Amino acid sequence: MGTHADDTIGFILDPNDEEEWQRLNDEDYAGGLYLETAADAEWAIRRYGIRGPDDPPEVIPECPYCGREAQMVKSSEIYTSNVDYGWMWLCRACDAYVGCHKGSTDPLGTLANASLRLARRRAHAALDPLWQLGDLSRDHVYLWLADEMGLRSWECHIGHMTEAQCERVVNLCAQLINQDKWGEGE
Repeated sequence: MGTHADDTIGFILDPNDEEEWQRLNDEDYAGGLYLETAADAEWAIRRYGIRGPDDPPEVIPECPYCGREAQMVKSSEIYTSNVDYGWMWLCRACDAYVGCHKGSTDPLGTLANASLRLARRRAHAALDPLWQLGDLSRDHVYLWLADEMGLRSWECHIGHMTEAQCERVVNLCAQLINQDKWGEGE
């Protein structure tokens, strides 16, 4: 990865590097992850959980509702099921929380209260079938969504969206399905 005088960097990930793609579990755009600035590269490092679960968190998330620092807790403090979802960030005062990337203390998105968590579940319920049941890959569906929402591909993550953005995801998916354009070999 090379930086330039204007703080722009080139491809950080070679789309032909099978070992690197295996390490990242093929989670993002198969054409390579293009990062424009050093800040983007730092985000990508956090996104892929390069630091381990025993490493201290790089940044402690702040609650978007009250401004307090979130606390890192085990998922059993939030969920009553016997399933261990690993570490989570929690603001007890606002009942806002977010999970962490597997094997990491890096948050999957932003802390969300009950209303935002519901909106995000609805957005996933509308979007996920497009790649789970359609002819296109998850990567292509998210690229389509990023384009429709005016986001960069690496910014298009439901865990970072607001309620209004989640509602837009639901509406865009419904429009696409109603137009019968998905999965028809286009």
